[in-house]
Amino acid sequence: MSERTFAMRMRTLLGIFLRGTAMAVALTAVFTADLRNARAAAPAPQGQADDPVVARVDGVEIRESDLQAADRAMGRNLSMQPEGRRDDVINFMIDTVLFAKAAPARSASEQAEIERRVTIARNRIVMEQMLKAAGDDAVNEAAVRKTYDNLIASMTKEPQLKLHMLDFIIPPFAAKSDQGAVEAAAQKAEAAYARIAKGEAFDVVARELSEDPTTKKNGGYRGFVTRAMMGKDIADVAYTLERGKVSRPIRTAAGWHLIMVDGEHELPKPEFQKVRERIEMNLAKQAQTALIERLRANARIERLDVKPTQADAAPKP
Repeated sequence: MSERTFAMRMRTLLGIFLRGTAMAVALTAVFTADLRNARAAAPAPQGQADDPVVARVDGVEIRESDLQAADRAMGRNLSMQPEGRRDDVINFMIDTVLFAKAAPARSASEQAEIERRVTIARNRIVMEQMLKAAGDDAVNEAAVRKTYDNLIASMTKEPQLKLHMLDFIIPPFAAKSDQGAVEAAAQKAEAAYARIAKGEAFDVVARELSEDPTTKKNGGYRGFVTRAMMGKDIADVAYTLERGKVSRPIRTAAGWHLIMVDGEHELPKPEFQKVRERIEMNLAKQAQTALIERLRANARIERLDVKPTQADAAPKP
């Protein structure tokens, strides 16, 4: 083996070993080495034809399912990886068997530590399988379609408005305590309104006077927005304002504003196929969360590492 190949093998091995879930695979190999020795010479039983042996190490078999399990434990998918990745996983599994066979006899404390880690890994795998099953069961055509229909039904019937705003900002610390700042902003808004009322274009005045740096350069144009995006104070005026007309100054918590609405369109409804994946993910997550909450609710869980507060520790009357 060349130095370059050896270095690559070591980097791969060390990198994989540093992954906590992959360590469980190595530990499993330690415990199953003797079992695999026993099965090495036996013919593959019925049902293992699709799980071929891909390597043997001193008679210890490494099967295709072992590779898949190791790869999944590391968050990968062999079917989507190049051939070089497959070789890395095979070599990793070979090395784990070699280490397991070469390891000296373990002390009781070392054996207990290995068993502890294997138990943690096993519990995690069981949890992942149960969560996956819960998510899979929750996602079906009827549930996805019903969720989509509810989403469409809940969407507002109000149109989006093509909104323009000219803003005079009141600093948060001055909104309640500095009446002078509030009045100064109001005077600026009235002056801007007067200029527009005399015939100046809204966007020209906004570019000159607006104190919102985000929309100032756009002449105050905010795009098509919904009621929820505007906030109540602005929306109450915007949805009653005559199209193309400019409002009188409106006071909000952020300052004083002039608005103009010069267009509207219906809120576009998302296409089913474009939101299907997101709906499926949400359904799966909801089912998984419900499973966790149900298991916790039905269990007696004691946290012995949490110190009681003084109120908890006080004797009950």
